[in-house]
Amino acid sequence: MFLPSRVLRLGIVLFFLLGAARVYTKRPFADEGWFAASAMNILQNHHTGIQVADPLENAVTADQPVPGIDQHFYAWVPTHEALMAGWYWLFGFSLFVMRANALLWGLVALLSWWRVARFLTGNDICAALATLLIASDYVFIDAASDGRMDMMCMALWAAALAVYLELRASRLGTAILLSQSLVVLSCLTHPIGAVGFLCLMVLTLNLDLKRLRPFHLGLAALPYLAAALAVAAYVQSDFGAFWAQFSMGIGRRVGSSGSFLGSLVGEVRRYIDAYFPPYARQGVGALRLVVPLAFVSGILFVLTSAALRRATKLLVLLTATAAIGLCVIDAGKLTYYLVDVTPLYCLVVATSLAWCFTGRPTRRWMALVVCAVFLVVQISWIAGAVIRDPFHKSFLPMTDFLQKQLTPDSTVTASAELCFIFGFDPKRLRDDALLGYASGRHASFIVISQNVYGTAFESYRKKRPELAAYIDLTLGQRYEHLYQSDFYEIYRRRGEIGSP
Repeated sequence: MFLPSRVLRLGIVLFFLLGAARVYTKRPFADEGWFAASAMNILQNHHTGIQVADPLENAVTADQPVPGIDQHFYAWVPTHEALMAGWYWLFGFSLFVMRANALLWGLVALLSWWRVARFLTGNDICAALATLLIASDYVFIDAASDGRMDMMCMALWAAALAVYLELRASRLGTAILLSQSLVVLSCLTHPIGAVGFLCLMVLTLNLDLKRLRPFHLGLAALPYLAAALAVAAYVQSDFGAFWAQFSMGIGRRVGSSGSFLGSLVGEVRRYIDAYFPPYARQGVGALRLVVPLAFVSGILFVLTSAALRRATKLLVLLTATAAIGLCVIDAGKLTYYLVDVTPLYCLVVATSLAWCFTGRPTRRWMALVVCAVFLVVQISWIAGAVIRDPFHKSFLPMTDFLQKQLTPDSTVTASAELCFIFGFDPKRLRDDALLGYASGRHASFIVISQNVYGTAFESYRKKRPELAAYIDLTLGQRYEHLYQSDFYEIYRRRGEIGSP
């Protein structure tokens, strides 16, 4: 037990070091601003709306209206936002306080996966190694240093698996009730928690199908009944806005990709976007391909070894369930949902490496080299992002420049991450990705971030040329270009104080 415990402690320490470094240096994102705004609204005004989001036009849903979004958030149940309201009440509000919560959920997830790995492999060394690989995984660290709800959502369903495995042998009823409750909370935190629901079903049916009785089914149903009553109570005040927001969100999330083949192609693109984007295809950036190659190699190694395949049947089934579930549930193919499957990939890789460690000396040395390369690439990837420090070297210089231009009456159109500097007053700052096309509102300043408004504008050029023409006309004639950096542009309305 000495070696596994040391590896486990190393993984936990490494996780906190890497996660804290990313918390401090990561560039704020529009989603963080949105969900922070909802939490602050709960705390201050007792409603869940995202007050800076324009219902007609905003950065997150581009040119799709979101009725009532500034009054109530109904795309899903704001469980994370309610928790964060209490978190801010206890510790105060800031970008780093928000991200610290995700870091703690990351620890919950890490320990949960360690417990799951111990059961699925029956090997303490393998479980500790899996924890180390997960703790250094870029996708995992990215989610654990982000103000979105992804880490909380995944940690809840990972904890559900761990609790079930811990209690099922001696107290099956308690195991079912607690694990299903955690999965329900995960799904209420974000719809992608359905991946965890599928995994828990696979685990339960494979391990305890013959032990299940109607009583157990009744216990399993209780959390869903409680959740349904809570949701009904939450949405009844404005059912029209709820249905408009929820149906739009579900349609965007599980909408068809055109065909099964199209969905698979989109899933491949998700991984390419995460591990091999255009900016990483030259120089050392291409080494990031080591990570998905290690995942694929680990899966192939397990599948082609009869003895290992028999020993890890349930692990393979869970991994396939999570991967396919993610493919089906998230039609948007967004990279930050990969955190719901990469821990299982890491566990498969750890299982393959641990198997090799027990073989011939040559195989042991090869396994050590593969493990070392995998860790070095992942840690270097994270370290590179920390060294670039886009928060202090890009975001803050831009906001410092903008603050010097503002007068007490100035208004700003920008994606919601600027709330961390300018606050949540919709009269001062508004997320309006169409720049007044629908609202008729024309702010004193417009801030364009490359990954939010810039991406939206590119989408308009491909799908809505009339919107693209309006954007070009607005920026070219109504506004003057004031600031340009690696990631941001600032425009000032002509005739504004300080303009020529």
